[in-house]
Amino acid sequence: MRLPFLALFLSSTVFAQKIAVTTFSGPGGGPVRNQVVAQLCEQIECEQQTKVTTGGKPDWKKAKANKLKFFVTGKVIAKGKKKSVELQVLAKAGAPKWKKVYPLVGGVLAEAQLETATEALFKALGHTAKPKPPEEPPEEKAPPEEKKPPEEKKPPEEKPPEEKPVSEPPVAKGPGHLEGRGSEKVPEDEAPPEVSDELAKQYVVRGAVGVDISSRSFSYANLQGMNLRSYSAGVIGSPNFNLEFFPIAIGQPTTFLAGLGLEAAFAFSVGLKSRRSGTDTLTYPTGVSRLELALKWRIRPIATADAGVTPYFGYRSHSFSVGAASDGSKIDRLPNIAWSMLRIGVAGDVPIFKTGLHIDGRFGVAPILGANELISTAYFPQGSAFGLELGLGLAYQFPEPVDFLSVRAGIDFFRYGASFKTSMTDMFIADGAVDQHFGGGLQLRFQY
Repeated sequence: MRLPFLALFLSSTVFAQKIAVTTFSGPGGGPVRNQVVAQLCEQIECEQQTKVTTGGKPDWKKAKANKLKFFVTGKVIAKGKKKSVELQVLAKAGAPKWKKVYPLVGGVLAEAQLETATEALFKALGHTAKPKPPEEPPEEKAPPEEKKPPEEKKPPEEKPPEEKPVSEPPVAKGPGHLEGRGSEKVPEDEAPPEVSDELAKQYVVRGAVGVDISSRSFSYANLQGMNLRSYSAGVIGSPNFNLEFFPIAIGQPTTFLAGLGLEAAFAFSVGLKSRRSGTDTLTYPTGVSRLELALKWRIRPIATADAGVTPYFGYRSHSFSVGAASDGSKIDRLPNIAWSMLRIGVAGDVPIFKTGLHIDGRFGVAPILGANELISTAYFPQGSAFGLELGLGLAYQFPEPVDFLSVRAGIDFFRYGASFKTSMTDMFIADGAVDQHFGGGLQLRFQY
């Protein structure tokens, strides 16, 4: 396909500045980007996007080092069966210098729309064009052909050079394939990124801050003598913090290993006080805290869908302690517990169509390594423990321009069960103990 608009520019015109055309996001962004690259990079010096981007996004430090002045970005938007592309010209971080939306036909820009978009892009990039005289149509060369010898002596096969135009504009054939002179600006080694335009990308960093409201109950099984205290707290308020980091996704956000990363989380109670049941008026400052560290691997079963299955392995410390009252007294026969354990489990997250909503959940087991005072010479010298964890949540990712933010509501359940080996001569006798934490929370998350 030839575009009359390109006949208006001299092939010798070259910009003093360089530009880069970044990966077009959205479904089918690759073919549309190829069209834009073919039009712009024949007249303007284009830098390979991999040299001036980080995670597929403009990196202005790299741009400055490569003497790059503008970025051209694009996003394919699908509304039902209709698609359009939003083109932008960026001269610095922040608001674009120019932005406009063009409809797509069959997943690409039609000839007229491509001509209009190209003209607008050249103008936004500050290009000054010089008209070129139109080429004479091949049909006007017919008279000289009549004066030539008969076809038997000079076959028509020798005439193709006269029938072909002097120059042919590049035509986009699909991801990673361009014909014509424009292909010199898009080497073959850049074809794979175009194919990955529709692949879901793994975020590099995700952090969260929120608050949990939970309850805790601790009791013994088959306690003899009733000489130990159980514990119950109906409302525990705890701020929580979470950070995930996926280093491989910095340069390769769509690779299979991009989801390999680290996670750290911490939550602690605020303003919690306890007191003995009955008529006791004294209150005792109480603390509940949870520290988690994990190695995780978010695997995307479907490369084009932002859904993941995440096995994880790590460590947790979940502690409970009661301090002294204002008069220095303490609650007796109530152990301070610091469960330390391994974490082995799997999590998953699935988007709900294109609503911005995600459902996530997790299940894990927790072999207990220690329980502080509970399993010690202070209470039960011989014993073992095991834990379980469950979680379920619903998250909503905000649309652009704040699509790096999301809000999540979820519930969590932790259960730690201990069994003891005792004899009739021990100070405390029980078959076991159960410590349960159940609650829900709200988090504000950001990701890049």
